[in-house]
Amino acid sequence: MDARSSLQEKWEELFNEVGAEGDPAEFYKKLEGAYSEENRSHRTLQLVNDTLDGLEQVKEEVSSLNELKMALWFQDYSFDPRSKNNEIKSARGAADMMYDMGLEAEFQKNVVELVIATR
Repeated sequence: MDARSSLQEKWEELFNEVGAEGDPAEFYKKLEGAYSEENRSHRTLQLVNDTLDGLEQVKEEVSSLNELKMALWFQDYSFDPRSKNNEIKSARGAADMMYDMGLEAEFQKNVVELVIATR
């Protein structure tokens, strides 16, 4: 299994765990497109994968694991090396996508707060 399909499987697993609606592959394509932009050096899907793998080592200590996983997917969703508002833009992208996925408002709010906290 290649790294891309493994990462997509992680996304689909989270998508199902949080009760999202729609086709997880369509949402993954949006994430993949954002993280594949040319202006990125290390803020790529590989970083998301590495961070998710690191989270596995401490997941027993995390109270809201799925919220944190979702936030990790969106922490660098929007990235412009010249911008000072990347976290805000990423949080907006997360909110929009989670709304489209039909996720509960409280879950969305908590994820957005986590993304902004990476500032």
